[in-house]
Amino acid sequence: MRLSHICYETKSIAKVTVDLCTIFLVPKSIALGEVAISAKVPKRMKTTEVGLMKAKTQTKHKGANGFEMGLFIPYDSIWTETPYIHSIMASLDYSTRYLVFTEIKKPIYATLRFDLRLPDSKTGTPKDESLIDGGVLLPAGQKLGKDGISLSHPIPFPHTGVFVVVEWITTAQVSESCNLVPSLNMTLNVGDCKTWNKKTFRGQDWMQEQDEPAYQNEEAQVFYKGRTPTAKLGLKISTALPAPNFTGQTPPSPRFKDI
Repeated sequence: MRLSHICYETKSIAKVTVDLCTIFLVPKSIALGEVAISAKVPKRMKTTEVGLMKAKTQTKHKGANGFEMGLFIPYDSIWTETPYIHSIMASLDYSTRYLVFTEIKKPIYATLRFDLRLPDSKTGTPKDESLIDGGVLLPAGQKLGKDGISLSHPIPFPHTGVFVVVEWITTAQVSESCNLVPSLNMTLNVGDCKTWNKKTFRGQDWMQEQDEPAYQNEEAQVFYKGRTPTAKLGLKISTALPAPNFTGQTPPSPRFKDI
């Protein structure tokens, strides 16, 4: 269970007991950046993509209830100014046929939660705290368009780099090995592994994708040829914010989406 509030540090509880009646959260302060108002008409905002969305799809990873997968996207040293993140991109497969060529007779469509998180300075794993108010939900059965899933408001790209995280969620009674739709398309990478996964349903913490036990057997080694499956996730960014709304209407406040 994850407890969050805009004025307090997020707290995660792995096990809830009957005697756990009062939970204390630690207050936090949020420093807002300086805002400059200009009479000049801004140029048309141009966005670009970062991540692995354009990489070749070579395999795919099934979803499971409570399963999380994250891709680390580093801050590019060539950027002369901090870009803003506008939307999260993901290459998803909504078919019911998987790598093992088995057909799912009764497919179960999962709700997907997309999130942005900072890397832990010691372990390199995604932190529990969300950068976008607990993440953004994509309802079960709803397909993700080519423009991805937009954030309620753009956020600056962290200089430490950022994890794009996707989590599968369903309220259906399913077994641990049940394949959930959609699956996540993957590419095969020879370089450093930037994909991590977490199996909450097995009580396992974050691990690098290359350490996944399923890749250690001889058959998998032959198939992957020493390469590591890497998640096809990404971000749409720009070096400028959208033009402000001067119509007199107050823009909607971001909504908190917590599970």
